[in-house]
Amino acid sequence: MPTLRIDAPNTFIKWHKLTALFFVVLMTSFAWLLANATAGTINCPISTANFVTTININLDDETCVDNSNGAISQISIKNISHLNQIEITTYKNNSTPGAGVSNLKINDDSFTPDGSGKIVAPFGQCAQGGPGCDLNVSGEFGTTGTFSFNLSVPGGFTGDVTLSPITTGSISTPDTISITSGSGQDTAISSSFGNPLIVTVSDSGSNPVSGETVTFTSPSGVAGLSLTTQTATTNASGQASLSATANAVAGGPYTVSASVTGVVASADFSLTNNAGEADAISVVSGSGQSAELGKPFGSQLVVVVKDQNSNVTPDVSVVFEAPASGGSVVFASSGTNTETVLTDADGLATSSAMTANLISSEFLGENTFSDYSVTARVNGITAASFSLTNTRSSEADIARTRQVIATFTANRADRIIAEQPNMVTRLQSGSFGNQKGINNLFYDVSENSQSASFQFSLAAFQNRAHKKQDEAANEAVQRIANSFSLLGFAEQGQSAGGANEQSIFEAVANSGAQTQAEVSGFDFWAQGTYARVNNNDYISDNGLFFAGLDYRYKNIALFGLMAQLDISEEENSSAGTSARGVGWMVGPYSVVRLHQNLFFDARATYGTSSNDVNALGIFEDYFDTVRFLLQAGLTGDFSLGVTTINPFARLTYYYEQQEDYTDSLRNLIPSQDFDLGRLEFGPRVSFDYTTEDGMMFSPFFSLSGICDFKKLQNNIPTDAVLASSDEDIRARIEAGTKVLIPYRGISLESEGFYDGIGASDYEAYGARVNMRIPF
Repeated sequence: MPTLRIDAPNTFIKWHKLTALFFVVLMTSFAWLLANATAGTINCPISTANFVTTININLDDETCVDNSNGAISQISIKNISHLNQIEITTYKNNSTPGAGVSNLKINDDSFTPDGSGKIVAPFGQCAQGGPGCDLNVSGEFGTTGTFSFNLSVPGGFTGDVTLSPITTGSISTPDTISITSGSGQDTAISSSFGNPLIVTVSDSGSNPVSGETVTFTSPSGVAGLSLTTQTATTNASGQASLSATANAVAGGPYTVSASVTGVVASADFSLTNNAGEADAISVVSGSGQSAELGKPFGSQLVVVVKDQNSNVTPDVSVVFEAPASGGSVVFASSGTNTETVLTDADGLATSSAMTANLISSEFLGENTFSDYSVTARVNGITAASFSLTNTRSSEADIARTRQVIATFTANRADRIIAEQPNMVTRLQSGSFGNQKGINNLFYDVSENSQSASFQFSLAAFQNRAHKKQDEAANEAVQRIANSFSLLGFAEQGQSAGGANEQSIFEAVANSGAQTQAEVSGFDFWAQGTYARVNNNDYISDNGLFFAGLDYRYKNIALFGLMAQLDISEEENSSAGTSARGVGWMVGPYSVVRLHQNLFFDARATYGTSSNDVNALGIFEDYFDTVRFLLQAGLTGDFSLGVTTINPFARLTYYYEQQEDYTDSLRNLIPSQDFDLGRLEFGPRVSFDYTTEDGMMFSPFFSLSGICDFKKLQNNIPTDAVLASSDEDIRARIEAGTKVLIPYRGISLESEGFYDGIGASDYEAYGARVNMRIPF
């Protein structure tokens, strides 16, 4: 580096010869030195745009030259003597004095620039002319810009002056901050993230800046870090690292900003706090709704699932479950009373659309209904519960009630008509008190049904008792007669009367004999039937009891008055319905023999019934009916050897009216009429065969035509005999056999039928077995 030196004269030159020359040179050099010393101002522009510049100050051209990757921090002036003071003026952008430079020191003494940016530093020790002193000037450049300084040495100086740069560290300013790693992570609430958040701070030349404070800022009051503000310092690589911990609030992704002073743009990390295990479930909406049976509910059911810190919990399986019986709902997604739904990102689980089933909630009276619970549950925590109500539709309830009443009334009417007593047999089957088969017990078994019945005639019972007594008396008389025969009275009797003459004992035994066809009298009779039908979920019990008092005029006519008591009960467990009733009917009847082989019978009965019905499965209501029955028929009786032919024609009309009433829901149930009009006709043919041991075997068959001019509305017929088709005319065939056991009079009967011949829309068939025990 150039130096300015002042040396003493050479002793090898003779004094006398060199004196003039030395003086000239000395004066010239002194003048030059003074001129340069007093003008000792050094101007050096320093470019700190990138803050990575080493400055060399050259006294020859007074320029600053980029040299290496460092930064000027110190200027030294060596071996200065006769220096009284130094003046330093700093500039930014060659215009603003004193700006952008701080912590100016001269020989470790700090100075503050004056208003013009000038520092005046006295150095008395250098002015004393000692061996020389060193002058060190240092400062910090705090902002980006072009800086310069003027170094003045007013008053001049002597000695060696050296100005050289000394690099002691970096004085660069941050320009950017960027994410190195750590973004996009997630962790459970209140736990540490797996990797630290790392940023890199660089200057405008993309060089790392060390020693900078980086501030990490997290959201507050929502999902974020455990501390809202945290700091870290950049290392030699310009990196700052933060080990982050999630707070107790789930959510995200959220932003954690990393910033450094002097840089506008921040580095933004994206993080997510995951909720903990599901800890609670609660209702959001959907409770308290009601819907009519079979109709959709207005809103879906919504619950929210949260962890122990009240954070919503996504992707949790929630099971919605409605009651399996009674009033309930059907979920659209499953078609059943249960479904499983996953919670969404907000922790919400929403059911599919719901429809009320066909069973109402429990009836509380006064047209009000209780609610039922639909639960939403997650394994391991207490379930949430919704309250829903299935209400009624008046229109649907009225229609359903009428249908249940119609089924019950029609079934009962069917049974009443089918079990009407056969009055013709009271005149046809024997003389007064000697009718066959009218005192017996009867048990009938068929598919899905069982029935038992009895028939009783007082006159026949008394006559049978008298016969038993007569038989006992005859046995006694016979024993007496046998005793007299041993004593010889037989020969005497025979000689008196001859071989064909009746003995006295035979006369006694036959003394009561007379023409039975001429006997007339009153008779009390009774007949009863109990039948039970069990067809899967449908059960019915029907009891029918008849009693009458009639007068028989010989074998010609029968006139009487009959009464009927009917007790019926039905239950359909699958539909949740039931009905029962008690009724009566009373009226006259008659049977007239029009010809030896032709009978006419007729009857007319009238009555009422009192009934209760549970048509909706929630309460019982009461209704009454009025009814009457008209029936007339012709029956033939022709015997040809073992063959008996019984042609018949029978006309039946039955009418029953259900009276209107108001049910417990204050619905008016209108009246209904039920009637059956039917004409039946055809022959019945039977054959009587008797074995050697006295057993009677009687097969039979019948073919009948059926013409319906009024039809019962019967959805569940209990007896297919009177069931109706859409066709007005059809045919029915029956066949069976009867076996009579001798001595005891017990008979075993079986029969089968097929109905629907000639009807394309109707078919019915069945079989039954019954036993009759006389008494």
